[in-house]
Amino acid sequence: MKSTFFRSHFVFRIFPAFLILLILFGSSFSLNAKEAAFVRISKENPNYFELSDGSPWIAIGVNLCILREYEPGTGKVRMVDDTEEGLRKIEFYFRKLSENGGNYARIWLGSPFFEIERDHQGNYKKEILDRFAAVLKLAEKYGIRLKLCVEQFRQINPEVKVQTPLFLKKIYYTTPPSTVGEFVSSDLGKKYYLDRCRVFADRFKDNPWIFGWEVWNEVNCLPSHYKWTKKVIGPLHEMFPNHLIMQSLGSFDRENHTEMYEKMVQMPENEVAQVHRYLDPGAQLAICKGPMDKLAVDMVDRLRSYHSGKPILATEMGAVKKSHSGPSELYPLDREGILFHDILFAPFFAGAAGSGHCWHWERYIEKNDLWYHIGRFSRAVKNVDPIREDLQPFRSPFEAQNASFMLYGLKGKTQTLIWIRSQADYWKTELVEKAPAKTYTELEFSLPGCKADQVLVYDPWTDQEETLPVKNGSVRIPKFKRSIVVRWSK
Repeated sequence: MKSTFFRSHFVFRIFPAFLILLILFGSSFSLNAKEAAFVRISKENPNYFELSDGSPWIAIGVNLCILREYEPGTGKVRMVDDTEEGLRKIEFYFRKLSENGGNYARIWLGSPFFEIERDHQGNYKKEILDRFAAVLKLAEKYGIRLKLCVEQFRQINPEVKVQTPLFLKKIYYTTPPSTVGEFVSSDLGKKYYLDRCRVFADRFKDNPWIFGWEVWNEVNCLPSHYKWTKKVIGPLHEMFPNHLIMQSLGSFDRENHTEMYEKMVQMPENEVAQVHRYLDPGAQLAICKGPMDKLAVDMVDRLRSYHSGKPILATEMGAVKKSHSGPSELYPLDREGILFHDILFAPFFAGAAGSGHCWHWERYIEKNDLWYHIGRFSRAVKNVDPIREDLQPFRSPFEAQNASFMLYGLKGKTQTLIWIRSQADYWKTELVEKAPAKTYTELEFSLPGCKADQVLVYDPWTDQEETLPVKNGSVRIPKFKRSIVVRWSK
Protein backbone atom coordinates (compact mmCIF):
# COMPACT_ATOMS: atom_id res chain seq x y z
CA MET A 1 0.00 0.00 0.00
CA LYS A 2 1.44 3.39 -0.99
CA SER A 3 0.65 6.61 0.78
CA THR A 4 0.07 9.82 -1.16
CA PHE A 5 3.37 10.91 0.35
CA PHE A 6 5.11 8.58 -2.12
CA ARG A 7 2.59 8.21 -4.95
CA SER A 8 2.85 11.60 -6.57
CA HIS A 9 6.62 12.08 -6.83
CA PHE A 10 8.45 10.31 -9.63
CA VAL A 11 11.69 11.82 -8.38
CA PHE A 12 11.61 9.59 -5.32
CA ARG A 13 12.35 6.57 -7.47
CA ILE A 14 15.48 8.28 -8.72
CA PHE A 15 16.76 10.17 -5.70
CA PRO A 16 16.22 8.28 -2.40
CA ALA A 17 18.37 10.86 -0.62
CA PHE A 18 15.89 13.56 -1.60
CA LEU A 19 13.13 11.42 -0.14
CA ILE A 20 14.97 11.31 3.19
CA LEU A 21 15.48 15.07 3.17
CA LEU A 22 11.80 15.66 2.49
CA ILE A 23 10.76 13.41 5.37
CA LEU A 24 13.28 15.07 7.67
CA PHE A 25 12.68 18.69 6.77
CA GLY A 26 9.78 19.00 4.36
CA SER A 27 6.96 18.14 6.74
CA SER A 28 6.12 19.90 9.97
CA PHE A 29 4.66 17.62 12.61
CA SER A 30 3.00 19.51 15.44
CA LEU A 31 3.91 18.01 18.80
CA ASN A 32 2.20 18.60 22.08
CA ALA A 33 4.03 18.08 25.35
CA LYS A 34 2.77 14.53 25.76
CA GLU A 35 3.96 13.44 22.33
CA ALA A 36 7.42 14.95 22.85
CA ALA A 37 8.01 13.27 26.23
CA PHE A 38 10.41 10.41 26.91
CA VAL A 39 9.28 7.03 28.20
CA ARG A 40 10.51 6.25 31.69
CA ILE A 41 9.79 3.84 34.53
CA SER A 42 7.29 5.24 37.00
CA LYS A 43 8.84 6.10 40.36
CA GLU A 44 5.41 5.88 41.96
CA ASN A 45 4.78 2.38 40.60
CA PRO A 46 7.85 0.81 38.90
CA ASN A 47 5.75 -2.05 37.51
CA TYR A 48 4.60 0.34 34.80
CA PHE A 49 5.85 3.00 32.37
CA GLU A 50 4.98 6.66 32.15
CA LEU A 51 5.97 9.57 29.95
CA SER A 52 8.22 12.26 31.32
CA ASP A 53 5.20 14.56 31.52
CA GLY A 54 3.72 12.17 34.12
CA SER A 55 1.05 10.52 31.97
CA PRO A 56 0.80 6.70 31.94
CA TRP A 57 2.12 4.77 28.95
CA ILE A 58 1.11 1.19 28.15
CA ALA A 59 3.37 -0.41 25.52
CA ILE A 60 1.04 -1.55 22.72
CA GLY A 61 2.60 -2.90 19.54
CA VAL A 62 4.55 -5.62 17.76
CA ASN A 63 7.98 -6.55 16.51
CA LEU A 64 8.92 -4.99 13.14
CA CYS A 65 12.53 -6.02 13.45
CA ILE A 66 13.56 -6.85 9.88
CA LEU A 67 12.37 -5.40 6.58
CA ARG A 68 12.01 -8.37 4.25
CA GLU A 69 9.73 -9.71 1.54
CA TYR A 70 8.79 -13.33 0.93
CA GLU A 71 8.38 -14.59 -2.63
CA PRO A 72 4.88 -16.08 -2.95
CA GLY A 73 4.85 -19.86 -3.14
CA THR A 74 8.61 -20.28 -2.73
CA GLY A 75 9.33 -19.38 0.88
CA LYS A 76 12.41 -17.50 -0.30
CA VAL A 77 13.13 -14.25 1.46
CA ARG A 78 14.49 -10.99 0.07
CA MET A 79 15.95 -8.49 2.48
CA VAL A 80 14.84 -4.92 1.83
CA ASP A 81 17.79 -2.53 1.51
CA ASP A 82 16.36 0.18 -0.68
CA THR A 83 15.53 3.53 0.89
CA GLU A 84 12.28 4.26 -0.93
CA GLU A 85 10.89 0.74 -0.60
CA GLY A 86 11.94 0.49 3.03
CA LEU A 87 10.51 3.83 4.12
CA ARG A 88 7.28 3.06 2.31
CA LYS A 89 7.04 -0.25 4.19
CA ILE A 90 7.90 1.36 7.53
CA GLU A 91 5.25 4.02 6.99
CA PHE A 92 2.68 1.31 6.20
CA TYR A 93 3.49 -0.47 9.46
CA PHE A 94 3.52 2.68 11.56
CA ARG A 95 0.23 3.85 10.08
CA LYS A 96 -1.42 0.50 10.78
CA LEU A 97 -0.20 0.61 14.37
CA SER A 98 -1.26 4.21 14.89
CA GLU A 99 -4.72 3.72 13.38
CA ASN A 100 -5.31 0.96 15.91
CA GLY A 101 -3.96 2.67 19.02
CA GLY A 102 -0.46 1.16 18.86
CA ASN A 103 2.46 3.16 20.21
CA TYR A 104 5.46 0.81 20.16
CA ALA A 105 7.62 -1.20 17.74
CA ARG A 106 10.91 -3.06 17.97
CA ILE A 107 13.66 -2.64 15.33
CA TRP A 108 16.89 -4.59 14.76
CA LEU A 109 19.73 -2.18 13.96
CA GLY A 110 21.83 -5.09 12.70
CA SER A 111 19.35 -5.99 9.95
CA PRO A 112 20.26 -4.89 6.39
CA PHE A 113 18.01 -1.83 6.10
CA PHE A 114 19.41 -0.31 9.31
CA GLU A 115 23.00 -1.63 9.32
CA ILE A 116 25.36 1.37 9.37
CA GLU A 117 28.58 -0.71 9.51
CA ARG A 118 28.86 -2.51 6.21
CA ASP A 119 32.18 -2.93 4.45
CA HIS A 120 34.52 -3.22 7.41
CA GLN A 121 34.65 -2.38 11.09
CA GLY A 122 34.35 1.33 11.77
CA ASN A 123 33.13 2.27 8.31
CA TYR A 124 29.82 3.88 9.33
CA LYS A 125 27.58 4.92 6.45
CA LYS A 126 26.10 8.40 6.88
CA GLU A 127 23.40 7.67 4.29
CA ILE A 128 22.11 4.79 6.46
CA LEU A 129 22.12 7.04 9.53
CA ASP A 130 20.10 9.53 7.49
CA ARG A 131 17.76 6.69 6.54
CA PHE A 132 17.31 5.85 10.22
CA ALA A 133 16.65 9.53 10.99
CA ALA A 134 13.86 9.42 8.42
CA VAL A 135 12.39 6.38 10.19
CA LEU A 136 12.43 8.29 13.47
CA LYS A 137 10.61 11.15 11.78
CA LEU A 138 7.93 8.72 10.65
CA ALA A 139 7.75 7.38 14.19
CA GLU A 140 7.14 10.94 15.35
CA LYS A 141 4.45 11.44 12.72
CA TYR A 142 2.53 8.34 13.81
CA GLY A 143 3.26 8.43 17.55
CA ILE A 144 5.30 5.22 17.63
CA ARG A 145 8.16 4.82 20.09
CA LEU A 146 10.93 2.46 19.05
CA LYS A 147 12.90 -0.11 20.98
CA LEU A 148 16.21 -0.48 19.16
CA CYS A 149 18.02 -3.80 19.37
CA VAL A 150 21.70 -3.00 18.86
CA GLU A 151 22.95 -6.42 17.71
CA GLN A 152 21.77 -9.94 16.94
CA PHE A 153 24.72 -11.78 15.33
CA ARG A 154 25.89 -15.15 16.70
CA GLN A 155 28.95 -15.82 14.56
CA ILE A 156 31.70 -13.82 12.89
CA ASN A 157 33.51 -16.74 11.23
CA PRO A 158 32.07 -17.05 7.69
CA GLU A 159 33.04 -20.76 7.62
CA VAL A 160 30.63 -21.56 10.46
CA LYS A 161 27.06 -22.44 9.42
CA VAL A 162 24.36 -20.17 10.86
CA GLN A 163 20.57 -20.43 10.91
CA THR A 164 20.19 -17.20 8.94
CA PRO A 165 22.60 -14.66 7.40
CA LEU A 166 21.31 -12.19 9.99
CA PHE A 167 23.26 -14.18 12.61
CA LEU A 168 26.61 -13.76 10.81
CA LYS A 169 28.70 -10.57 10.98
CA LYS A 170 31.88 -11.40 9.12
CA ILE A 171 33.25 -7.84 9.04
CA TYR A 172 34.56 -8.53 12.56
CA TYR A 173 36.42 -11.65 11.42
CA THR A 174 39.95 -10.39 12.01
CA THR A 175 42.82 -11.62 14.18
CA PRO A 176 41.85 -11.03 16.90
CA PRO A 177 38.95 -11.66 17.28
CA SER A 178 38.54 -14.75 15.13
CA THR A 179 35.54 -16.22 16.97
CA VAL A 180 32.44 -14.80 18.55
CA GLY A 181 33.81 -16.03 21.89
CA GLU A 182 36.89 -13.86 21.43
CA PHE A 183 34.69 -10.97 20.39
CA VAL A 184 32.70 -10.94 23.64
CA SER A 185 35.68 -11.66 25.89
CA SER A 186 38.15 -9.16 24.41
CA ASP A 187 38.56 -5.43 24.91
CA LEU A 188 38.63 -5.09 21.13
CA GLY A 189 35.18 -6.64 20.78
CA LYS A 190 33.85 -4.33 23.48
CA LYS A 191 35.38 -1.36 21.65
CA TYR A 192 33.82 -2.38 18.33
CA TYR A 193 30.39 -2.68 19.94
CA LEU A 194 30.52 0.60 21.88
CA ASP A 195 32.04 2.55 18.99
CA ARG A 196 29.04 1.56 16.89
CA CYS A 197 26.62 2.56 19.67
CA ARG A 198 28.37 5.90 20.06
CA VAL A 199 27.65 6.75 16.41
CA PHE A 200 23.93 6.46 17.18
CA ALA A 201 24.30 8.34 20.48
CA ASP A 202 25.97 11.31 18.79
CA ARG A 203 22.85 11.89 16.68
CA PHE A 204 19.91 10.36 18.52
CA LYS A 205 20.49 10.36 22.29
CA ASP A 206 18.00 13.23 22.74
CA ASN A 207 15.25 11.80 20.54
CA PRO A 208 12.06 11.11 22.56
CA TRP A 209 10.71 8.66 19.96
CA ILE A 210 13.29 6.14 21.05
CA PHE A 211 11.78 4.04 23.84
CA GLY A 212 15.06 2.38 24.67
CA TRP A 213 18.06 0.32 23.62
CA GLU A 214 18.28 -3.45 23.80
CA VAL A 215 21.87 -4.65 24.25
CA TRP A 216 21.57 -7.84 22.18
CA ASN A 217 18.80 -10.03 20.84
CA GLU A 218 18.61 -13.26 22.88
CA VAL A 219 22.08 -12.73 24.29
CA ASN A 220 22.27 -16.25 25.71
CA CYS A 221 23.27 -17.29 22.17
CA LEU A 222 26.70 -15.85 23.10
CA PRO A 223 29.24 -17.43 25.44
CA SER A 224 29.65 -15.62 28.78
CA HIS A 225 26.53 -13.62 27.97
CA TYR A 226 26.04 -12.32 31.51
CA LYS A 227 29.61 -11.01 31.73
CA TRP A 228 29.28 -9.45 28.29
CA THR A 229 26.10 -7.66 29.30
CA LYS A 230 27.76 -6.32 32.46
CA LYS A 231 30.69 -5.02 30.37
CA VAL A 232 28.64 -2.92 27.97
CA ILE A 233 25.37 -2.03 29.67
CA GLY A 234 26.91 0.62 31.95
CA PRO A 235 28.48 2.57 29.07
CA LEU A 236 25.13 2.43 27.24
CA HIS A 237 23.45 4.15 30.19
CA GLU A 238 26.06 6.90 29.93
CA MET A 239 25.57 7.26 26.16
CA PHE A 240 21.76 7.34 26.31
CA PRO A 241 20.79 9.06 29.58
CA ASN A 242 17.23 9.78 28.39
CA HIS A 243 16.44 6.26 27.17
CA LEU A 244 15.78 2.93 28.86
CA ILE A 245 18.46 0.22 28.58
CA MET A 246 17.51 -3.47 28.63
CA GLN A 247 18.59 -6.97 27.66
CA SER A 248 16.79 -9.99 26.13
CA LEU A 249 17.12 -13.76 26.41
CA GLY A 250 15.90 -16.63 24.26
CA SER A 251 12.53 -18.35 24.48
CA PHE A 252 11.64 -19.38 28.05
CA ASP A 253 10.74 -22.90 26.93
CA ARG A 254 12.73 -25.10 29.33
CA GLU A 255 13.13 -25.31 33.08
CA ASN A 256 16.89 -24.80 33.02
CA HIS A 257 16.31 -21.27 31.69
CA THR A 258 14.88 -20.28 35.06
CA GLU A 259 18.20 -19.38 36.69
CA MET A 260 19.37 -17.56 33.56
CA TYR A 261 16.21 -15.45 33.44
CA GLU A 262 16.21 -14.71 37.16
CA LYS A 263 19.81 -13.55 37.11
CA MET A 264 19.36 -11.31 34.07
CA VAL A 265 16.06 -9.83 35.26
CA GLN A 266 17.61 -8.97 38.63
CA MET A 267 20.68 -7.30 37.12
CA PRO A 268 20.40 -3.69 38.43
CA GLU A 269 21.51 -2.08 35.15
CA ASN A 270 18.90 -4.03 33.16
CA GLU A 271 15.91 -1.71 33.52
CA VAL A 272 13.11 -3.75 31.93
CA ALA A 273 12.25 -7.40 32.67
CA GLN A 274 11.81 -8.83 29.17
CA VAL A 275 10.70 -12.33 28.26
CA HIS A 276 10.38 -14.32 25.02
CA ARG A 277 8.19 -17.40 24.63
CA TYR A 278 6.51 -19.22 21.74
CA LEU A 279 3.92 -21.90 21.18
CA ASP A 280 6.37 -24.61 20.15
CA PRO A 281 5.67 -28.37 19.75
CA GLY A 282 9.40 -28.96 20.36
CA ALA A 283 9.59 -27.05 23.64
CA GLN A 284 10.65 -28.87 26.80
CA LEU A 285 8.05 -27.14 28.96
CA ALA A 286 4.59 -28.63 28.47
CA ILE A 287 2.92 -25.25 28.96
CA CYS A 288 4.55 -24.06 25.71
CA LYS A 289 2.45 -26.62 23.82
CA GLY A 290 -0.97 -25.66 25.16
CA PRO A 291 -3.35 -22.67 25.15
CA MET A 292 -1.68 -19.35 24.40
CA ASP A 293 -3.26 -17.54 27.35
CA LYS A 294 -1.79 -20.04 29.83
CA LEU A 295 1.60 -19.94 28.11
CA ALA A 296 1.69 -16.14 28.40
CA VAL A 297 0.40 -15.86 31.95
CA ASP A 298 2.88 -18.44 33.20
CA MET A 299 5.89 -16.59 31.84
CA VAL A 300 4.76 -13.29 33.36
CA ASP A 301 4.13 -15.06 36.67
CA ARG A 302 7.66 -16.46 36.59
CA LEU A 303 9.20 -13.02 36.09
CA ARG A 304 6.98 -11.52 38.79
CA SER A 305 8.22 -14.18 41.20
CA TYR A 306 11.75 -12.75 40.92
CA HIS A 307 10.56 -9.58 42.72
CA SER A 308 12.80 -7.36 40.64
CA GLY A 309 10.54 -4.31 41.01
CA LYS A 310 10.76 -3.69 37.25
CA PRO A 311 8.16 -3.42 34.49
CA ILE A 312 7.66 -6.70 32.62
CA LEU A 313 7.25 -6.91 28.85
CA ALA A 314 6.44 -10.02 26.80
CA THR A 315 8.62 -8.81 23.97
CA GLU A 316 8.57 -11.83 21.64
CA MET A 317 5.61 -14.16 21.28
CA GLY A 318 4.15 -16.24 18.51
CA ALA A 319 3.85 -19.81 17.22
CA VAL A 320 6.55 -21.86 15.51
CA LYS A 321 7.19 -25.23 13.98
CA LYS A 322 9.05 -27.72 16.16
CA SER A 323 12.05 -26.14 17.91
CA HIS A 324 11.81 -22.84 16.00
CA SER A 325 12.29 -24.44 12.60
CA GLY A 326 9.91 -21.94 10.98
CA PRO A 327 6.65 -20.03 11.40
CA SER A 328 3.78 -22.19 12.62
CA GLU A 329 1.50 -24.06 10.22
CA LEU A 330 -1.34 -22.62 12.30
CA TYR A 331 -0.86 -19.12 10.90
CA PRO A 332 -2.57 -19.64 7.50
CA LEU A 333 -5.49 -21.23 9.35
CA ASP A 334 -5.86 -18.48 11.94
CA ARG A 335 -7.76 -15.95 9.83
CA GLU A 336 -9.60 -14.62 12.88
CA GLY A 337 -6.47 -14.00 14.93
CA ILE A 338 -7.17 -16.37 17.83
CA LEU A 339 -3.47 -16.60 18.69
CA PHE A 340 -2.88 -12.88 18.27
CA HIS A 341 -5.78 -11.98 20.55
CA ASP A 342 -4.33 -14.04 23.40
CA ILE A 343 -0.79 -12.74 22.72
CA LEU A 344 -2.05 -9.17 23.15
CA PHE A 345 -4.37 -9.61 26.14
CA ALA A 346 -2.90 -12.32 28.38
CA PRO A 347 0.42 -10.70 29.42
CA PHE A 348 -1.17 -7.39 30.41
CA PHE A 349 -3.92 -9.04 32.45
CA ALA A 350 -1.21 -11.08 34.19
CA GLY A 351 0.56 -7.91 35.32
CA ALA A 352 2.84 -6.92 32.40
CA ALA A 353 3.39 -3.27 31.49
CA GLY A 354 1.97 -3.63 28.00
CA SER A 355 0.41 -5.98 25.49
CA GLY A 356 2.30 -9.02 24.35
CA HIS A 357 4.43 -8.25 21.29
CA CYS A 358 4.02 -10.71 18.42
CA TRP A 359 7.05 -11.71 16.33
CA HIS A 360 5.67 -12.81 12.94
CA TRP A 361 4.46 -9.41 11.82
CA GLU A 362 4.63 -10.03 8.06
CA ARG A 363 3.97 -13.78 7.89
CA TYR A 364 0.98 -13.67 10.26
CA ILE A 365 -0.33 -10.21 11.20
CA GLU A 366 0.11 -8.53 7.83
CA LYS A 367 -0.73 -11.57 5.74
CA ASN A 368 -4.00 -12.19 7.62
CA ASP A 369 -4.70 -8.46 8.08
CA LEU A 370 -5.01 -8.76 11.86
CA TRP A 371 -4.00 -5.21 12.78
CA TYR A 372 -7.49 -4.52 14.13
CA HIS A 373 -6.79 -6.79 17.10
CA ILE A 374 -4.34 -4.16 18.35
CA GLY A 375 -7.22 -1.69 18.23
CA ARG A 376 -9.41 -4.07 20.23
CA PHE A 377 -6.79 -4.34 22.98
CA SER A 378 -6.25 -0.58 22.92
CA ARG A 379 -9.97 0.02 23.35
CA ALA A 380 -10.17 -2.52 26.18
CA VAL A 381 -7.56 -0.61 28.23
CA LYS A 382 -8.55 2.90 27.17
CA ASN A 383 -8.30 5.49 29.97
CA VAL A 384 -6.79 2.95 32.34
CA ASP A 385 -4.08 4.42 34.57
CA PRO A 386 -2.18 1.41 35.93
CA ILE A 387 0.15 3.63 37.97
CA ARG A 388 -2.36 5.60 40.03
CA GLU A 389 -4.68 2.61 40.21
CA ASP A 390 -1.80 0.40 41.39
CA LEU A 391 -3.27 -2.48 39.41
CA GLN A 392 -2.80 -5.89 41.01
CA PRO A 393 -3.41 -9.08 39.00
CA PHE A 394 -5.71 -11.83 40.24
CA ARG A 395 -7.41 -14.77 38.59
CA SER A 396 -9.81 -17.57 39.24
CA PRO A 397 -11.25 -20.48 37.24
CA PHE A 398 -14.99 -21.12 37.25
CA GLU A 399 -17.66 -23.18 35.58
CA ALA A 400 -20.83 -21.89 33.96
CA GLN A 401 -23.39 -23.79 31.90
CA ASN A 402 -21.10 -26.84 31.75
CA ALA A 403 -18.25 -24.75 30.35
CA SER A 404 -14.89 -23.77 31.85
CA PHE A 405 -13.66 -20.19 32.00
CA MET A 406 -10.66 -18.37 33.44
CA LEU A 407 -11.14 -14.95 34.92
CA TYR A 408 -7.99 -12.81 34.56
CA GLY A 409 -8.39 -9.62 36.58
CA LEU A 410 -6.58 -6.38 37.43
CA LYS A 411 -7.83 -4.74 40.60
CA GLY A 412 -7.08 -1.06 41.16
CA LYS A 413 -7.88 1.56 43.77
CA THR A 414 -10.97 2.75 41.91
CA GLN A 415 -11.18 0.52 38.83
CA THR A 416 -11.26 -3.22 38.17
CA LEU A 417 -10.75 -4.86 34.78
CA ILE A 418 -11.49 -8.49 34.00
CA TRP A 419 -10.70 -10.48 30.86
CA ILE A 420 -12.86 -13.62 30.85
CA ARG A 421 -11.42 -16.32 28.58
CA SER A 422 -13.18 -19.53 27.59
CA GLN A 423 -10.98 -22.57 28.19
CA ALA A 424 -12.83 -24.72 25.68
CA ASP A 425 -12.12 -22.60 22.60
CA TYR A 426 -8.49 -22.06 21.61
CA TRP A 427 -6.05 -22.75 18.78
CA LYS A 428 -6.18 -26.55 19.11
CA THR A 429 -9.96 -26.91 19.18
CA GLU A 430 -10.58 -24.35 16.46
CA LEU A 431 -7.61 -24.64 14.11
CA VAL A 432 -6.59 -28.29 14.49
CA GLU A 433 -9.80 -30.06 15.46
CA LYS A 434 -11.92 -27.68 13.33
CA ALA A 435 -14.52 -27.18 16.06
CA PRO A 436 -16.20 -23.74 15.73
CA ALA A 437 -16.01 -21.45 18.73
CA LYS A 438 -19.04 -21.87 20.96
CA THR A 439 -21.52 -19.03 21.38
CA TYR A 440 -22.28 -18.45 25.05
CA THR A 441 -25.65 -16.91 25.83
CA GLU A 442 -27.08 -15.46 29.02
CA LEU A 443 -24.08 -16.49 31.11
CA GLU A 444 -24.01 -15.11 34.62
CA PHE A 445 -20.62 -14.27 36.09
CA SER A 446 -19.81 -13.44 39.69
CA LEU A 447 -17.63 -10.33 39.83
CA PRO A 448 -15.13 -10.48 42.73
CA GLY A 449 -15.45 -7.48 45.03
CA CYS A 450 -17.86 -5.63 42.76
CA LYS A 451 -20.14 -3.20 44.59
CA ALA A 452 -21.03 -1.14 41.52
CA ASP A 453 -24.58 -0.94 40.20
CA GLN A 454 -23.46 -1.43 36.62
CA VAL A 455 -20.45 -2.53 34.58
CA LEU A 456 -19.09 -1.81 31.11
CA VAL A 457 -18.85 -4.96 29.01
CA TYR A 458 -16.65 -4.91 25.89
CA ASP A 459 -16.63 -7.68 23.29
CA PRO A 460 -13.21 -7.58 21.53
CA TRP A 461 -14.43 -9.93 18.78
CA THR A 462 -17.31 -7.70 17.68
CA ASP A 463 -15.88 -4.38 18.91
CA GLN A 464 -19.15 -3.66 20.72
CA GLU A 465 -19.60 -2.45 24.27
CA GLU A 466 -22.63 -2.03 26.47
CA THR A 467 -23.49 -1.11 30.04
CA LEU A 468 -25.13 -3.91 32.01
CA PRO A 469 -26.67 -3.97 35.47
CA VAL A 470 -25.09 -5.76 38.42
CA LYS A 471 -27.34 -7.86 40.64
CA ASN A 472 -26.02 -9.40 43.83
CA GLY A 473 -22.45 -8.96 42.61
CA SER A 474 -23.08 -10.74 39.31
CA VAL A 475 -23.57 -9.72 35.69
CA ARG A 476 -25.48 -11.60 33.01
CA ILE A 477 -23.83 -11.30 29.59
CA PRO A 478 -26.29 -11.80 26.71
CA LYS A 479 -23.97 -13.32 24.09
CA PHE A 480 -20.26 -13.72 23.27
CA LYS A 481 -17.59 -16.04 21.87
CA ARG A 482 -14.18 -16.91 23.28
CA SER A 483 -13.65 -13.90 25.55
CA ILE A 484 -15.14 -10.73 26.98
CA VAL A 485 -13.82 -7.74 28.97
CA VAL A 486 -15.67 -6.33 31.97
CA ARG A 487 -14.81 -3.03 33.71
CA TRP A 488 -16.26 -1.17 36.64
CA SER A 489 -15.46 1.70 38.98
CA LYS A 490 -16.10 2.02 42.68
